[in-house]
Amino acid sequence: MDFGDFVGWITVTGKGERPTMLDSTRCGNCREPLAETANAPVDRREPCPKCGSTRRTFLEKMTASLTIAGTVTADVVTYPQTLLTIAKSLIDQSHFNIAIVTSHMACELAAERAFDAAYASKNLVPLGEAVSELMNGHNLANDRHRKLYNALTGTQLENEPFWPRFKTASEKRNAIVHKGRRATKAEAEAAFQAATDLIRHLNQM
Repeated sequence: MDFGDFVGWITVTGKGERPTMLDSTRCGNCREPLAETANAPVDRREPCPKCGSTRRTFLEKMTASLTIAGTVTADVVTYPQTLLTIAKSLIDQSHFNIAIVTSHMACELAAERAFDAAYASKNLVPLGEAVSELMNGHNLANDRHRKLYNALTGTQLENEPFWPRFKTASEKRNAIVHKGRRATKAEAEAAFQAATDLIRHLNQM
């Protein structure tokens, strides 16, 4: 006895009601759509008007609703944050010198972006590009760079609680890079914390 083939698929729509079933009957031989319900008795099927077959294929479609509740969040990790993560890992591995250098790199990159944002907020991007070509990096421990940043943003970096620690860390970085000095774990941790505080401050401006 030929009961026919069954083909099914599910369509998920937006927020809606309970699932509903929609069926369709086709000729099992030539796939011609037929005006015949899927529950019609086999012995009462009319021959397909196109090919004469009484074989059937039943297409059954389920339309269901899907409601998704919840909040999707995405954390955006910047290059300065990535460098800080690397610096912390270096401290954990007792690579204190390179940890301080890496923390300082994070600060310079964050400062460069802060300068760009400050120029953009005042519609002075062309001026910023010209000044950047004259600057030797973006080390805010450099008095000229700090004064320029203060003038652009109306802040006083030297009055922030983290500033003394940042200046000390910058001096230690220079001693490591230019004089071959060695750092302790406490110095590396202090430099990491100072860098974290400075970058947090820059991001809030």
